[in-house]
Amino acid sequence: MEFRLAKKEELKECIRVCSEAFMPYEFSNIYRPKCEKRYRRFTWAIHRTAVSIYFKRKMLFVGVEGDRIVCCACMDAPWHKTMTLGEYLKNGALRAAFSGGMFNLLGYASMMDRLERHCKSIKEPHWHLSNFAVAPECQRMGYGSRMLQEGIFSYIAKNGGGDLYLVTNSQNNAKFYSRNRFREIVYEDLLLNKKHLGNWTFRAKILAV
Repeated sequence: MEFRLAKKEELKECIRVCSEAFMPYEFSNIYRPKCEKRYRRFTWAIHRTAVSIYFKRKMLFVGVEGDRIVCCACMDAPWHKTMTLGEYLKNGALRAAFSGGMFNLLGYASMMDRLERHCKSIKEPHWHLSNFAVAPECQRMGYGSRMLQEGIFSYIAKNGGGDLYLVTNSQNNAKFYSRNRFREIVYEDLLLNKKHLGNWTFRAKILAV
């Protein structure tokens, strides 16, 4: 599997991988339109915004097997500044409001701030894996572990090393990260929009090479 930065012509496929991978997850269904068609457009718009921002920051990575993208990752480096409202607006955030409604968009944004609260409270420079998705048709085939071990970890090691943080809301994913050098540091049971959601924060220490 080849690990590299995404190309401009691959953005649409990166959005597809992220949106289809995350749609079934519990956190994606806390703030969403009831109409399934609008929900798909809403999810697509959210991930379109994120993918566009990380592409411009040169931190949108793909795992490629043959001629297809099997994994996609969005990562913040220690030298990155916090994303601004302007960045979100320039990269299509309002599309999500049109497709899903302002209530759902604001609710989703507030929820993500809550989920990432512990990561954002860390003062020391660190890496942050914001999005990590395996294409639904390629899951449970070992691509996720290879993307982490051969791609993400290797990239960080070659760029100074450091602590890598992420959050997940899936118990299965929590087990996956535990098997791949991550250590659970915080678990919370959150109440969001009258729904309970588990929230795990993980850290992996990557040595520089």
